[in-house]
Amino acid sequence: MAYIKRDSDGNIQAISFIQNDDCHEKIEDDHETIQIISAMLGTKSIENIASDLAMVRVIEDLIDVLVSKSIVSINDLPQPVQLKLLKRKNLRTQGAFNIGTNDLIKL
Repeated sequence: MAYIKRDSDGNIQAISFIQNDDCHEKIEDDHETIQIISAMLGTKSIENIASDLAMVRVIEDLIDVLVSKSIVSINDLPQPVQLKLLKRKNLRTQGAFNIGTNDLIKL
């Protein structure tokens, strides 16, 4: 189950996996918009998408902890991995993913 936020024209602006102040209208998993997003992300259910997003955040946070405790150096990782991690960290810091702590996905 997901929740959506609509603009003044009724277009879906954002999807959240939890109900919140922005996204309070319930939308079923079989809704066309959810199906399109699922197809684009290559998964069959909104729960899989939410799980994948959560795991990405867990892995990013785990890497940050390992680096901050000097268990792993960012330089120990292959350069393409370093670049991806640094780019995601920068985007996440700037809020460029449009995903907050409530896993809001802005469309």
